[in-house]
Amino acid sequence: MLRNLADGLRTLLRKEQAEREMDEELRGYLETSIEERVRSGLSPEEARRAARVEMGSVDAVKEEIRSVGWESTLETLWQDIRYGLRILRKSPGFTCVAVLTLALGIGANTTMFSLADALLFRPFPVAEPSGLVALMRQKVGQADYYSSFSYPDYQDFRGQTKVLSGLAAYSSVTVSITINGEASRINGEIVSGNYFAVLGISPALGRAFLPEEDRGEGVHPVIVLSADFWRRRFNADRAILGRSLTLNGHNFSVIGVAPAGFHGLYVGTSPAFWAPLALHDELMPSFTFEGKSLFYARGCDWLDFVGRLQPGQAAGEARAEAKTLAMREAASYPEARKGWTVDVSALGQARLAAWNAGTTKLMALLMGVVGLVLLIACSNVASLLLARASARRMEMGIRTGLGAYRGRLIRQLLTESVMLSLLGGAGAVVLAALSIRLLASFQPPGIDMAALDLGVDWRILSFTFALAVFTAVVFGVMPALQASKVDPAEALKGSARTMGPQKARLRCALVVSQIALSLVLLVGSGLLIRTLRNLLGMDLGFDPDNVLLMSVDLGLESYSETRSRVFYQQTLERVRQSPGVRSAAWAATAPLSGLHIAFDVFPDNGKPEGAKPVNADGNWVSPGFFSSLGIPIVAGRDFTSQDRESAPRVAVISESTARRFWPNQNPLGQHFRMHARGNQPSLEVVGVVKDGRYYCSWCNLQTNQRPFVFLPFNQTFQSQGTLLVKGQTDRGSLAASIRREVQAMDPTLPVFDIETLQQQFRDGYLLERVGAVFVGGFGALALALTAVGLFGLISFSVGQRTHEIGVRMALGAERHNVIGLVAREGLALTGIGVAAGLVGATVLTRLIRSLLYGVRPNDPLTLILATLALAGVAFLACYVPARRATKVDPMVALRYE
Repeated sequence: MLRNLADGLRTLLRKEQAEREMDEELRGYLETSIEERVRSGLSPEEARRAARVEMGSVDAVKEEIRSVGWESTLETLWQDIRYGLRILRKSPGFTCVAVLTLALGIGANTTMFSLADALLFRPFPVAEPSGLVALMRQKVGQADYYSSFSYPDYQDFRGQTKVLSGLAAYSSVTVSITINGEASRINGEIVSGNYFAVLGISPALGRAFLPEEDRGEGVHPVIVLSADFWRRRFNADRAILGRSLTLNGHNFSVIGVAPAGFHGLYVGTSPAFWAPLALHDELMPSFTFEGKSLFYARGCDWLDFVGRLQPGQAAGEARAEAKTLAMREAASYPEARKGWTVDVSALGQARLAAWNAGTTKLMALLMGVVGLVLLIACSNVASLLLARASARRMEMGIRTGLGAYRGRLIRQLLTESVMLSLLGGAGAVVLAALSIRLLASFQPPGIDMAALDLGVDWRILSFTFALAVFTAVVFGVMPALQASKVDPAEALKGSARTMGPQKARLRCALVVSQIALSLVLLVGSGLLIRTLRNLLGMDLGFDPDNVLLMSVDLGLESYSETRSRVFYQQTLERVRQSPGVRSAAWAATAPLSGLHIAFDVFPDNGKPEGAKPVNADGNWVSPGFFSSLGIPIVAGRDFTSQDRESAPRVAVISESTARRFWPNQNPLGQHFRMHARGNQPSLEVVGVVKDGRYYCSWCNLQTNQRPFVFLPFNQTFQSQGTLLVKGQTDRGSLAASIRREVQAMDPTLPVFDIETLQQQFRDGYLLERVGAVFVGGFGALALALTAVGLFGLISFSVGQRTHEIGVRMALGAERHNVIGLVAREGLALTGIGVAAGLVGATVLTRLIRSLLYGVRPNDPLTLILATLALAGVAFLACYVPARRATKVDPMVALRYE
């Protein structure tokens, strides 16, 4: 005990001695500081007042050191936090700029992560999602080529699996619903009876399907509503159970309501209901070919499978079993299943595979872009901290002189950095919440944003917190290491405004990195903007202007084939006589709609022995289709009203199709067959039209055009049709007029997808538009942050060189000389950053080659324009502080310390 008391006394004596030495050093510094200020031109009273102000801050540091220097680690950490808050509060300008910069960088990453998480990673709201697996039919030798299953496949797999405790099937359907006498279209899902049981979902109201309700076709017409549809259309009326709803003209009884937040397993969709597979005839009346239902056709793949693993089983075992079952199926049905296998993966991995490559590449691009923005923000804040560290050299020197070791100083500075970053993270959450709300209001084609869980939950908050801490380390370590490396004697004797050469070089390196990263983003956004411009300006081969689209589905209204043909003909006659209509025609699908109709074509009246069929795209169109779209007929004729069901089969093909099938021959009068069936009549080519982007113009843009075949709309029964109207008036009045003419034929018939062909054309480039807008916006944000960083560096440099500038101006230097002197420093850094950025852009932009069209990754024009834009902003960032430097009074500058 006496030994401990002696050690404590010796510690106190050393502390008192260190403080006495520091007090003597500070008194000497005070006297020297007063003398230097008097020699610089200040009066003795002014010099003493300035010295007292400076010493006041020093005394505050001493008191803080006395209070925290010898406390426990936990207590000193709390003291670091309190002291850091006081320091940040005393510098509101620095704190606001740093926090806002970090909030923008972290907020951009949080927003993109929320979108990517909702689309690709967020678990489905089902029981034990880790126990669910997805089955996908896969082409042998093509790992990225997936397909669905047929209903006979479901029967085989469900009856033979041993690894899965349950296997469910599901698919999307679109039906017509009549509520209060008003007909409309809604989307739903047709599922196996064990769908909810396999997913482990209990309805929030009512019950799920019973096993017998999926047996006996049409015997048990029951449905389960989604919570969203129940609230939106029935005001959450709990008396909905047992109510009868009319779907496709058939009555269905509501037996339950799914739990809120469950939108099925198709991400980005919001089905209104679920119904058993046994009701396929009522819900899918058009699912036929040549009058026969395709429900039991083994080669017709339309169902997706999800299974739940038995306890103790893994996805690998399920995969091995599925591949064995697929081999048996291929051996039993070689015509339909030869060359196919089955893959099994976790449900989350299957969701990634379900999205097309363009979507995943775009999300990866956006995450990379916001990552670069965050690096620029970190670089900017690190540069600010380095500038601030030079003003705290005396504080660091005093702390070191009073016994603070370097690790202690680094901890204090990193604590302040973490506090800055956490404040920026809090601001990022607010910005992300606003950005997510804007994203939710955006409705891209094919995605229901309301079905995506874009809210800020614990996952988003955890990501933001982790990113904030990581950010604090990134931007805080280097300034902390530099600021803590200080000699107490030199710090007390030197000027607080002096920045060491290492810090100056580090700040310059940070600014150069910001410039380089900004140039990379500007080049990337320029390439995507030029791609979008090339796509929107491409030659489609037809004229989409002033063409209105309007679709109907007669199959959902139980129209017979005869009644359908009468409806199509009479509607077309009424529309053509409407005011403002130049021409009109029917088509099975609208051009550029993305709906894929493909044929297996066998030229020359048959299939040569051993030859493979040619897969071609196609469409069924009525007379007037080519004239309505301005498609030139280069040979032969258009379809006529005589090309009916009883007439000889004819076709019109594109120029490239004619060259491919009959090179150096006249295609008119040539024949070909389809689908390789012997009872199929041959088709005679009666016309050739100019090549165009008649199907999905945003797909396979850099590949050769596929063969395209047009068939007469009246020679094959079409349960669904799209009316194309070439008008002379504005869209609003024309749409209302055409809708009246269509509903005059049947007031209860839903008319849907009313839009212009030009709008559908623009919607087709959704990915390119999103990429150009987001990358361009983030590029502008990066450019603004870089300008702030460069402006801050030049302004700080001007502050340090005030005395030098005053001497130069006193000796006769002109304003333009001073501006050139100051601006050269910033422009030199800009030149180095541009050179590094060009190298980086040349390398990194190759990663987005697949997203570009009509422009190369190293396009000279884009590189030049991006460089000029960056150089112009950099010049302004340098010119403002340079111009301010010319306004310094030489007499004041000569007295400036």
